[in-house]
Amino acid sequence: PFKVYNNGCVSQCPPGWVANPSDVCEKCTDDNCKVCEVTNLGNCIECLYDNLFEKKCVPVCPPGYYALDKVCLPCLTNCIDCTSSSNCFDCLDPNVLISNRCESNCPEKYVDINGTCEPCSDAGCLVCNTDKTTCTKCETPLLLFNKNCVSACPTGYFSNGTECVACETNCDQCTSVTACTKCTSGWYLYNEDCYNPCPDYTYEATDGTCKS
Repeated sequence: PFKVYNNGCVSQCPPGWVANPSDVCEKCTDDNCKVCEVTNLGNCIECLYDNLFEKKCVPVCPPGYYALDKVCLPCLTNCIDCTSSSNCFDCLDPNVLISNRCESNCPEKYVDINGTCEPCSDAGCLVCNTDKTTCTKCETPLLLFNKNCVSACPTGYFSNGTECVACETNCDQCTSVTACTKCTSGWYLYNEDCYNPCPDYTYEATDGTCKS
């Protein structure tokens, strides 16, 4: 049936107008509204130019939403800035951004830098500082040495299982801080310690030890 519009008859109400039960075109409250509810002219269903959000037309979707076909759709959980349902750029504090999604914490091998998870520089590093290069924990079986991850401890250090610890002074190889097994050249091993010269009643043997 025809609708009454501006004292005339039309096949359908123009954009921004809606037909009431009496087939009379009524104007939507919002000038930017293309289609509104018959029972509530202030509730928009479709917008002319802006984006539909909670039955209103808004020029910009609020934080946590993105515009698609003039409709504001929700971002992923805890995301406050996105371009699609799967492409987030900023997260609600204290959540962090990783791979375009929001998580409560950064996973291993990543560090939180201003709310974004960035990879540690060392591929073998599990935990690093915000400079990304200072490692504090390595993945097994790598060992922490001078803030880096190494496969074996250098001369003068021993492994405690997770990191390289310095042997005592003048010791090249040891099993603990107090148990040396090989001394630096010019020093001699005696009772797991290094001496130069050897203690009383011992002599400096060619194998680098003090013998009695």
